[in-house]
Amino acid sequence: MDVDLQKEFKVAYAKVIIGAHKHRTRPDQKGLSRYFNHTAGRFVFARMMLLSAYEEHPHKYTINRVADTLDMSRQATSGMIKECLDAEYIIKCERRGYAASKELLDVFDEFMPLHEQVMNDSSIHEVLTALQTSRKLAG
Repeated sequence: MDVDLQKEFKVAYAKVIIGAHKHRTRPDQKGLSRYFNHTAGRFVFARMMLLSAYEEHPHKYTINRVADTLDMSRQATSGMIKECLDAEYIIKCERRGYAASKELLDVFDEFMPLHEQVMNDSSIHEVLTALQTSRKLAG
């Protein structure tokens, strides 16, 4: 049974990734969305800035941490951060580090319902719960 659940989980996961990709490449995106969806590094960086905006210690999101996380050079990371600051997509935190601006947070709010629908349509929650339960019972 675990093999069938693993297969179901892979299928559900593939549906999530495909659905997310469809939303990332839709033609009616705002400039801010196009900027962050243009490369995988920028895509992840936007999510890092979302986390920073919601975390208690946003100062941890420094150029070095971003560069390490994205496996980018410090120079390239610094350039991306400068572009985002200039465009007001992110803000500089009081002590150090960076976080999402209100505009970036608003864009996340706009597309979260699309991603919720993708997650629901994929059934990934149910399959993951069943897979984890199966593993606990087996082991």
